[in-house]
Amino acid sequence: MSEDVPPYVDSKRQRFNRTNISMHDFEHSIEFIDAIKKHGNEVLEYEALFMAAIITYARPFGPNEKMTSAKSESSLHIDTKTILGPQHILHEKLVKLRNKAVAHAEWDFYPTQQIRVVSRSGGFGTTSKRWHPINEAIDLDAFRDIASKMQKACLDELHRLAVVPQSGELPDEI
Repeated sequence: MSEDVPPYVDSKRQRFNRTNISMHDFEHSIEFIDAIKKHGNEVLEYEALFMAAIITYARPFGPNEKMTSAKSESSLHIDTKTILGPQHILHEKLVKLRNKAVAHAEWDFYPTQQIRVVSRSGGFGTTSKRWHPINEAIDLDAFRDIASKMQKACLDELHRLAVVPQSGELPDEI
């Protein structure tokens, strides 16, 4: 992108830009989900691809741009409850997992505790559990379906937000 493009202060353009970024995030999430299916759940690639799918799916719903003069809005503004209906429960679970188990490591997902002192010299024993996406019993086809629905919703929103130039007028350059 050219550095001489002025900052967008137009909220419609900022919304268009965030929606377009989000549409590509959902597309990428679908690609990760498709790749997951090529691996058994016992290999590292399965876990890595699953985490990448969760991150790219949930990224549009977290705070991104923080400055009011940013070229895109901070987060996607699409009514997920209406688009996803009963599948909204899976959407909420994925966003929660991104925030509490994938991008961060909260104790509820990574429990650990000291179980005993082994010696007077400072040794100790612990017990802990690592979070793994397989423990969440997420249906990959359902995950792919909501990512696809969100991608389509973004495309529909882009059509609604697109500025159609008047005849003889050139569209804004990127």
